[in-house]
Amino acid sequence: MRYSLTRALGRCVCFCAVALVSSIPLFSETREVLIDNAKVRVLRVTVHPGEATEIDNPKLDRVVVWLQEGRGHTLSPAGKAESISWKQNEAKWEPADSARSMRLNAKDSVAAIVVELKGKGDAQKAPASPQNPWIVDPKHYKIEFENRNVRVSRVKIGPKESTPLHEHSLNRVVVYLTPLDFQIDPEGKPSEHSVQKAGAVAWGTPVRHTEHNLSDEEFEGVVIEPKYR
Repeated sequence: MRYSLTRALGRCVCFCAVALVSSIPLFSETREVLIDNAKVRVLRVTVHPGEATEIDNPKLDRVVVWLQEGRGHTLSPAGKAESISWKQNEAKWEPADSARSMRLNAKDSVAAIVVELKGKGDAQKAPASPQNPWIVDPKHYKIEFENRNVRVSRVKIGPKESTPLHEHSLNRVVVYLTPLDFQIDPEGKPSEHSVQKAGAVAWGTPVRHTEHNLSDEEFEGVVIEPKYR
């Protein structure tokens, strides 16, 4: 009788352990929502070695900015593996319904900023301004890629350098790849002192201003402009 009870308890413990293991989520990376408004949702996603990840909203277009280099492999619905890699600070376009689960192949964790676009672009509602920064200041601003729904540009401003007056004509997400210590002079308004840490993210609205890098280090960032209002 005692043997039978012990054996039964052992089976129960084993069953519970299996149930517990099977209840652990496959996609266990860390996600933090940084911005969530009517236009975009922005997340910081940290993937740990050996872990897998998937996109929260696969029906939305998105821009992914990888903060560290890395590599991994994706799995198609049919189970076929495909190797992928990315560079540090690389920005990538991922259209809706293109997402696949991805497993990280690395010794160290990597983080990415994921910008989910909640709308579709309309050229009539998102005209370019002749004062856009990549037009009046190509030394510091360059378009990385552009399509119907989004424009992504990279900004690099050297130590103690300044930009000419320029206009950001659309709403935008700014990903700070390096620390920022700027004096910003909005047209017709008092100067502002802006300080940000590397990896920070901010939401900006249309503005005309000049920028002055107060630091002894070059600043680099990625500007993501949804083409809808």
